[in-house]
Amino acid sequence: MSEETATPRTPATPALETALGAHPFLHGVSGDGLRRLATCARELSFPAGAFLLREGGEADAVHLLTAGRVVLEVQ
Repeated sequence: MSEETATPRTPATPALETALGAHPFLHGVSGDGLRRLATCARELSFPAGAFLLREGGEADAVHLLTAGRVVLEVQ
């Protein structure tokens, strides 16, 4: 696995708000709530094999997957 970082793909936009609203985890969140989330959300793309976070690392983000797969490794 590589140590590459994520590359931002788009700033917060109405399209990002729509994408958040379509995510099953956010089902039932109001339009105002989605707008507020979109102001601090970013769409990111990670290369294959990248680590999103590590055990013991700072938990400073929430990741909502829209495509691809994630593997959890327990050390």
